[in-house]
Amino acid sequence: MKSHYATVAEIKKTNTLSAREETSAYQIALALLESGLHGMPIVNSEGKVVGKVSEIDLLKALMEGRELEKTQAGEVMRSCPVVIDEKTSLEEVAHYMIQLHLFRIPVVDENNHLVGSVTRHDLLRGWIGGLGLTHEGFWS
Repeated sequence: MKSHYATVAEIKKTNTLSAREETSAYQIALALLESGLHGMPIVNSEGKVVGKVSEIDLLKALMEGRELEKTQAGEVMRSCPVVIDEKTSLEEVAHYMIQLHLFRIPVVDENNHLVGSVTRHDLLRGWIGGLGLTHEGFWS
């Protein structure tokens, strides 16, 4: 089945959560717990993606005895293996997600500034063109 939308720019990116390198790991943990997300991109002062912090990274820091309130994101983040441009096709995004077992991928604009993240859910919704539910919430 051919995707309903062609590029990432055409679908709604539902995750706009991010933090800066100097944000405390504790603040990141609270944001993740509140949002229900498992990780977020980390940006530098110019708004460019420099890494990511996940729940696993935070748990590792705790296991190492670090105080999250005194630990900056830059100290616990990992590099992002994939960052995509808004013009990337849904097929290419799906390839990255499948091959690299990714849940979400940061999306940047033409100036390499973070504009959000695309999730597997966003990708699936964009591929089929909607949710397929009637207004009553039942499958049509």
